Amino acid sequence: MSYSFNVAEVENLFLDSAFLEILAKQILIDEANVELIKTDVINELDNLKEIQSSNYVSAKVNYYFTDSDVSKGNALNQLKSNYQEFIDKISIDDWYTQRISDLDEMIRNNDYEKVLMSINNKGIKKIASKHLNISDFTDRSIKLLQNNEEARAALIKYFPNLINDAGLGGWILNKKRNLESNTCNKLISNEPQSNITIFFDTDLLIV
Repeated sequence: MSYSFNVAEVENLFLDSAFLEILAKQILIDEANVELIKTDVINELDNLKEIQSSNYVSAKVNYYFTDSDVSKGNALNQLKSNYQEFIDKISIDDWYTQRISDLDEMIRNNDYEKVLMSINNKGIKKIASKHLNISDFTDRSIKLLQNNEEARAALIKYFPNLINDAGLGGWILNKKRNLESNTCNKLISNEPQSNITIFFDTDLLIV
């Protein structure tokens, strides 16, 4: 069974504000540095918004072709008409303009939560590493998640309601093995650049 998180990258979960504050406190770093992380992540999206928007539209086009079908045509002209109707629904310019507008709004409003849901760039963990003065940000985050109830509680909100309603969110976050992202064997976007499908089995969280 698969579920989705509303983040562009699974690693973005570790850049949650509350989670970062807990991590900073544990490693004796001023929590004010978390604000520096947030500012730099937002600025990074601002610097990359054109390529982020292009990648978003590219993924959306691919998703559209995968998820949609050309209506059946019983004659050549009908088939051509159905195909043209299918193609006409793809509006690259409009999608790109709207994506730029959406990103500009969250940047302008300093909406860090929406930025984390939108930015698709594995490099942003370097921002956290710099301001927390550590080189092993992902490893430390995983260990914190495994051993700190407050840290797990900070990320429960990202789990789908179905999981939380069943009381499985904390159980999944408390798994102590194979949590690292390099155990990934599949990553699927349900919506381009917005929802990532995560696969669970009875023992592992595979991202």
